[in-house]
Amino acid sequence: MKTPLIPTNEDLRLKTLQSLNVLDTPAEERFDRLTRIVAKMFDVSISLVSLIDSNRQWFKSCVGLNAKETPRDISFCGHSILQNDLLVVEDALEDERFFDNPLVTADPKIRFYVGAQLTHPNGSKLGTLCLIDPEPKTFTPADAAQLKQIAHLVELELLNNQSLAIDKPSGLSDDATFVLLAKQSLAQCLKLKTPYTLAYIECPQLLTLKHQRGQEAQLALIKIITQNCRSTLRSSDVIARYSESAFTAFFSNMNLQNTAQEIKLLADKIQIDCDQENLHITFEYRLGLASQSEPSSLIEDLIYQAFSLTQKAVFSEK
Repeated sequence: MKTPLIPTNEDLRLKTLQSLNVLDTPAEERFDRLTRIVAKMFDVSISLVSLIDSNRQWFKSCVGLNAKETPRDISFCGHSILQNDLLVVEDALEDERFFDNPLVTADPKIRFYVGAQLTHPNGSKLGTLCLIDPEPKTFTPADAAQLKQIAHLVELELLNNQSLAIDKPSGLSDDATFVLLAKQSLAQCLKLKTPYTLAYIECPQLLTLKHQRGQEAQLALIKIITQNCRSTLRSSDVIARYSESAFTAFFSNMNLQNTAQEIKLLADKIQIDCDQENLHITFEYRLGLASQSEPSSLIEDLIYQAFSLTQKAVFSEK
């Protein structure tokens, strides 16, 4: 096993990392949704946002692993931050740096590892967005390009405690982030030749409540919708508040019929919560769905096609 070297700018790197005030903070959805997406996208059992502290790697976000940190001297990510490009290890047993590493010979028994560096604007490499699996895998240049784009979103989240990529009232992705993340999921569906569906869900009562009963009532409905999206939809689904009165979702490996059923189930649960919270409304929504049967494979076109369908009948859940 080879212990990772210390970067030449280690003092600056550690000061930069400390200045972000992120170490030892609780898990946050804005990071967790990205690790869930890459775990699903690349079909790996573990994905991490790993930050390299002075003597440990600490996980701001973790999918598939119970540990919150491991020693830096046995970390793969400690090697990754020494590089200017992804560290790709397709089979750790065949790599002289890692074949006898405790993380390879014992749990989590790493065989496949890819680390995309998380770089601060001052050039400091703070850690990685990494993929891990107990089985060897191949990793293509196209895969690398996709992972780098998601890693850039993690960099933005580290730099922006105000979560500029998040819709603040709902805590979901905003429209711009949805387009980027949905593009990644779409590319993976096209690569694997699996079905997909984009849903545009117009909720006109969000505007009605705001105008008739004030912002507090509107925020109460947003909270109910958001909570049910997170509890009902899959972790791999890309969900966003797309406008003041609309939500969008991209469903991988889901056809039109199944997507419509999922949205119906979601709406039923929203109505139950509206009743329990005494909002005194009949939850209504307009649903538009676009899929691979459509002529375009551009996310922007799919959004427009789905939006166009929402101009038809209103579906209510009572």
